Amino acid sequence: MLEGAAWNFINIRPRPKQHNLPSEASFRFSRGVHPTLAETGVKRGLQLMAEWSGGVIAPGLVDEYPLKPKVSTITITPKDAKRLLGIDLSAEKIVELLERLEFKCRIKEPKTAARRSKNQIPKIECRISDIESSNPESQIMVTVPPHRLDIGEGVVGVADVLEEVARVYGYDNIPSTNMADALPPQSATPFMNGRSICAISWLRSAAMNW
Repeated sequence: MLEGAAWNFINIRPRPKQHNLPSEASFRFSRGVHPTLAETGVKRGLQLMAEWSGGVIAPGLVDEYPLKPKVSTITITPKDAKRLLGIDLSAEKIVELLERLEFKCRIKEPKTAARRSKNQIPKIECRISDIESSNPESQIMVTVPPHRLDIGEGVVGVADVLEEVARVYGYDNIPSTNMADALPPQSATPFMNGRSICAISWLRSAAMNW
């Protein structure tokens, strides 16, 4: 019998210091390990044991898993990539880049509101570039792999996923552009003004960043 388990890293983190018993397991679990990886580890261990010993793996897996974490799914569009990264990428290209990192992706095309009449015969003009490009409004449903606990949800998750797209695409391939979004309103307080005066008197420069 082979057992695999996972623990809450919040509970594990202070215990090695409290009992002065550091270990490889505490080092790993204190940084977060997705519970799904327990089953993956057990199956891999059984596979190796069967290969080395020549044994047979009994069917079935007993799993006590009362609080399963929900699967993190993030929706992005090529339009998001254009706004945050400044580059034009088709939905197919984004999927290709993310699947290299074991993200599972599914493209969802937007519903077309306009409908042609039954007697209308559309004029079809097809080019290779049109086939390879996709609708900028196409939605890409991205499922985060269990080992990527650093990917957030919501707006943060969109930024995290697009950061992975930029990393695989290559930062050197992204041209330098000016920020298109509006800057937040600038307001100087007396404290900030005094700090700037002190910095200038000390032959230093002050800068405000966002």
